[in-house]
Amino acid sequence: MFAIAPTDLKWYQFLNSLDEAPNEVNFWTPTPWNVRRMSEGDKLLFLLKAPHRKICGLGSFKYYENLSLNEAWTRFDIGNGVGSLDELRNHANNYVRKRTMMDLTNTDNDREIGCIILTDVKFFDQNDFISVEELNVSFPNQVVKLKYFDMDLPDILVPDKFNLLEELFNSETFIEGAKKHIIVNSYERNPLARKRCLEHYGYNCSVCGFNFGEMYGKVGEKFIHVHHLLALNQIGEEYIVDPIKDLRPVCPNCHAMLHKRNPTYTIEELKGVLRQ
Repeated sequence: MFAIAPTDLKWYQFLNSLDEAPNEVNFWTPTPWNVRRMSEGDKLLFLLKAPHRKICGLGSFKYYENLSLNEAWTRFDIGNGVGSLDELRNHANNYVRKRTMMDLTNTDNDREIGCIILTDVKFFDQNDFISVEELNVSFPNQVVKLKYFDMDLPDILVPDKFNLLEELFNSETFIEGAKKHIIVNSYERNPLARKRCLEHYGYNCSVCGFNFGEMYGKVGEKFIHVHHLLALNQIGEEYIVDPIKDLRPVCPNCHAMLHKRNPTYTIEELKGVLRQ
């Protein structure tokens, strides 16, 4: 089961601007929603409001609690998606004023809000936003709170697209000037490019032929990395990836070995190493 909730653009922009999301993020609601259907580990998808109307990220549900504005700020700080208690109060009050006749003051920090606490939060860049249509689900415009879906998370959003082993740390290979030293670039992590690459090539490693589904059964189904054939120093900001021409599925071991050298080994070179 997963859920989708309308998401404020400023909340997304603030948290996405941080070098790293806090361990706990508060997807707060301006009044208590008393969420009961979600269980720990269920995914909450963030659907930006109009004019975007696209999924901008997701997180894992941890728990729900009603807290005062002051308690929420004390406990989660910038994990609330704002820079101060005043911002949290004013932002929440503005939403309530639009929808109710509540008499709110700009100094009342004891008013309760709903707190949907999330972990493992991932945000997408704008070019990677995903439409509801691509998820093959319906989310009508009139829905203003959570909508639940009693189904598995769509393949395009499975967790290994964004993290797990794909951020392979390697002291010998890194991107100059990157915030973190990782060997996987944003083109390899683009969910749509990845999806189209794997639809074309399948889930066998292009170097050694390993298939996680065949070895591990259901737990390994559809798990594989994708590797970018083009050297990182040849990729500019305006580069448009071709999932068939530029990407190949590779297992984590071969992926690490491809990046063992700078410039990276080609797939044919690494196959030659295996043959030797």
